[in-house]
Amino acid sequence: MNSAEFFLANGHYKDAARLYDSAFSIQNTPLAQDLYNASICAAQLNEPEKSMAYCLLLADKGVAPDFFEKKLVIVT
Repeated sequence: MNSAEFFLANGHYKDAARLYDSAFSIQNTPLAQDLYNASICAAQLNEPEKSMAYCLLLADKGVAPDFFEKKLVIVT
């Protein structure tokens, strides 16, 4: 996940998304922060359905709506 976070922080969303997808295929219970990061990558790559799917997984984990309000990201 460290490599995915590095790519995300540097705006390389496609590379980060690829790594998150790979990690999620191996790890059945990803951390909330990783799901959030993957949702940001998907949003930046104009994949709203995938981004929403990650957000729904976060909700299934019990993440409250204010989690998203505190982490407002402007997608350009």
